[in-house]
Amino acid sequence: MRRLSIPQKPDRPDIDDLIFGDDHKTQSEK
Repeated sequence: MRRLSIPQKPDRPDIDDLIFGDDHKTQSEK
């Protein structure tokens, strides 16, 4: 699942939050 974080994170930070649940990380990018 970490591999998906590389291509999806910059393109879709919301998905990264749903998969990893890093609310603090998603809010920082937004």
